[in-house]
Amino acid sequence: MSAAGSNPLLSHAWGISPGADRVWAQINGFAPSTKPWERVFVILQAAIDDSYTEGKTFVFAGYIATAEAWAGFSRKWEELLPFARPSNRGIRRFKMSEMVNRMDDVRAFHRVIEEFVSMSVYIKFDIAELRNARERIWIEGTAIDWGFAADPHSLGFELLLGVFHTRLAIGDFDDPLQKILSGNTVNFIFDDQSQKGAIREGWDRFKASRAEDIEGVFGDDPDFLSDEKFLPLQAADFWAWWVREGYETGAIDRIKNDDFGTWRGTKHLSGTAIEIDEEGMVQLLMQTLRGRIGMAAP
Repeated sequence: MSAAGSNPLLSHAWGISPGADRVWAQINGFAPSTKPWERVFVILQAAIDDSYTEGKTFVFAGYIATAEAWAGFSRKWEELLPFARPSNRGIRRFKMSEMVNRMDDVRAFHRVIEEFVSMSVYIKFDIAELRNARERIWIEGTAIDWGFAADPHSLGFELLLGVFHTRLAIGDFDDPLQKILSGNTVNFIFDDQSQKGAIREGWDRFKASRAEDIEGVFGDDPDFLSDEKFLPLQAADFWAWWVREGYETGAIDRIKNDDFGTWRGTKHLSGTAIEIDEEGMVQLLMQTLRGRIGMAAP
């Protein structure tokens, strides 16, 4: 980190690292702040395999770090990209799904994540259990509008925002999320290939329901950037893939403890893991409906 009182944004050498340039350009576009370089980025990417197929896992996952840390991360990550495969546009970028047979190279990328990020975060639920939860709730004589819970991207982001807000409101300083977010503004950045419309709907619903409570906690509307240019999104892809893989293979506890099978992490990253089963989903949907239409519990 920079020395107290210094401004890493002003001292950044432009034109040397495109990845670092993109991080600083992004933060420079936010509303003015006395210390804009200390804003916190939450890089969340939906890495979904057959997300609309019955019984499949849905994950939003990513990492949290300051802009200064993400700039340092990007410089080192760029050095490893020759080991990654090129996209269909010929640009090399890290995709965990393309690296499953090259774990020695993956380990090197993970070392960069360990060096720079502050913590990990994810939310996970099953698409089938979401459907089951909707079917278990009824209001006599009324057809429920399930629009808010029809798309897992929209609902997932809204639920994630709710957890962030609740953790901060509780003020538990033993919570890693509370430790890093307290006093900071969170801005969410997604891969530009994500379901933009659905994610924005989740954001709009959450913001409308808690407009007074979220001022100073959450930043501007979520951004959607190219993962070929904004390299922290490639780290989010790493974590989202492993979280989904962990749940689908029964190895999630091992993975959360930095054990990736053929190799282990060298540093344990603190993190927030949000897992919602069917019963939990029923309760969350009922709570949302009560807030919307003032219903009693079915």
